[in-house]
Amino acid sequence: MKMRTLLTIIYIYYPLLHLLLIISKWAVYGKEKKEQIKRFAESYLKDCINDATNPPPYLTTKFAEVFVELMKRSWPQYWPKAYELIKQAMRSSIRQFQTGEMIFTILLQEISDKEENSRLSIERRKDLIQQFNYNGDDFIKFILFTLDSYIKKMADSEQQKYLIQNTIDLFTAMIPCIPEKMIRSNIDSIYMMMDPVSTDRDVFQHVVNFLCSLAGVQYTANNRDFAISVLKRLLEVSKILPNFFDQMGDADLYKQFY
Repeated sequence: MKMRTLLTIIYIYYPLLHLLLIISKWAVYGKEKKEQIKRFAESYLKDCINDATNPPPYLTTKFAEVFVELMKRSWPQYWPKAYELIKQAMRSSIRQFQTGEMIFTILLQEISDKEENSRLSIERRKDLIQQFNYNGDDFIKFILFTLDSYIKKMADSEQQKYLIQNTIDLFTAMIPCIPEKMIRSNIDSIYMMMDPVSTDRDVFQHVVNFLCSLAGVQYTANNRDFAISVLKRLLEVSKILPNFFDQMGDADLYKQFY
């Protein structure tokens, strides 16, 4: 077991560390060198992050962070295939699906971060949001379909729950970045994914975070009925988990979000 762990570190961790160091010098590299770096990241996602290698979670998290740094510098102008590359990997194994979700969760969180905290310029942030939304509807449907196919293959209920939690977190990060129309057209499918496990103790907090993100959208008058439906769900949740809302009444909850 120790030998396998050592081999995992040698085979997976050191190339990842090397990639991180390379990206830190991104600005000084020419076009050819940058293409080599992207190809290395692509092969790493394919060959090192999968169910067969089964890397420890901290390595997949670090890889996702590194991959996001590459996307921030290259996608879509200089790396147009990055989106399809990630989707292809996510179809290949559960571990790659989780890693792909993590990549987009981290990216979207940084895009939607408050301006003073973000390391992205306003223009770059707009650029990334525009590109994500170009594929956003397709991506939401892809995530839900692929998640369902993996869930059906998993016998371990804890693993199923963990996968669903990650997916809810991805949608939570997505909400501030996508247009109202996209939210509304996909929300029933997202609810359908969450509802069977929404009362589970471990999943419930993730559901609450998603609903709060959903309630924080500045809805237009045309979507007032949808905004009210979100509020109703929050009110239902507040009865189940009152401590999360600091014992707020219905009127207080309404004022906070609307």
